[in-house]
Amino acid sequence: PVGPDSGGVPGEKAVLAQSMSVDELFEMDDPTPVPFFNGTIARGSVESINFVNNINVPVEAEPTKWDASEAKDESIIGWYQDTDLNNLYEVYIGSDANIYAPSDSTLLFGLTDSLKEINFNNFNTSNVTTMEGMFANNRSLRELNISSFDTSLVSDMEFMFRDCNSLDTIYSSDKFDTSQVTNSREMFYNCYALDGAISYNDSKLDINYANPDTGYFTRKNI
Repeated sequence: PVGPDSGGVPGEKAVLAQSMSVDELFEMDDPTPVPFFNGTIARGSVESINFVNNINVPVEAEPTKWDASEAKDESIIGWYQDTDLNNLYEVYIGSDANIYAPSDSTLLFGLTDSLKEINFNNFNTSNVTTMEGMFANNRSLRELNISSFDTSLVSDMEFMFRDCNSLDTIYSSDKFDTSQVTNSREMFYNCYALDGAISYNDSKLDINYANPDTGYFTRKNI
């Protein structure tokens, strides 16, 4: 069987694309129109991201599909729909293989002001070394389940959840390993809605509080 952080064909691997350099994103006055994962849809227009273990694109979504793979070999396909007709889109990232996050996942889901939900059903983080700002500035996100995240190689978690000021619950498991982390500055900056084992305290912002026992996470067994 395939584990909960993979979901694709066992042994097969496809790496998700980054859209543009982090330096370029940081230099922009308003990065919300910038697309991600090699696509065309603007970050600020996305309300959900769903990683799935297939590329069964609905007929009505065919015109929206794009190659979301780092290798540009169509091993990962993205598509989107607006089923509730609110001018915000549900994005699907699918593959028959296991979808791996890029080793540098800086701002991978960051700067998406309208994002309310991410489903990591086929998403593997075991090769990631940098998660700087990975979810930063997601001001609509209230709940995040990262219980499948393997962070054993990650050294940088700076600003990881910075300015996620609506986020009240982060689910995690023992796979969230911070033993290699050397930079976690302002990891939880401005996350004042967070309430896990402890309630938010603006003097407690680093990896010492990235756990479900004495920190801001909530334990979820997988």
